Amino acid sequence: MRPQQVTIDLAQKWLDAQESNNFDQFGSSDISSFSTMQKVIFLTKLSEKVPLQHRTLDEMEQAYKLTNYRNSEVRFSWLSLALKSHYEKVFDATVHMLGSQGRMKFTRPLYRLLFACPNGRDLARQTFLRLRNFYHPICARLVEGDLGL
Repeated sequence: MRPQQVTIDLAQKWLDAQESNNFDQFGSSDISSFSTMQKVIFLTKLSEKVPLQHRTLDEMEQAYKLTNYRNSEVRFSWLSLALKSHYEKVFDATVHMLGSQGRMKFTRPLYRLLFACPNGRDLARQTFLRLRNFYHPICARLVEGDLGL
């Protein structure tokens, strides 16, 4: 089986589990042998089906501990998936990531996604105003526009 197919199959298992409300089959070993790219593909595939139920995201976090994942690509993919589902439990982790790295490829999309959450607009603006000088001027100017500041 192609490495990418394994990730797509796992994503589908999660979607099926969401329908049946049965998450007993998942554990950390599901992704322990995945490369970074496979984890990103897995999360991206799930992002195509958002919003996911918050219970599904709770179970996924319990199984894989993605909210504070050390790899930025994987953590960004997880936070993006969660924010697209308006999963507020990742708000603190999102703010932490926004303040710990300044790469526009992560920063701008995270601000946009946080801002799009019904309860994230003020947090996105407050976080940006606090961290504005941390970012490259071009990034700061673009995010400022995204947030209507």
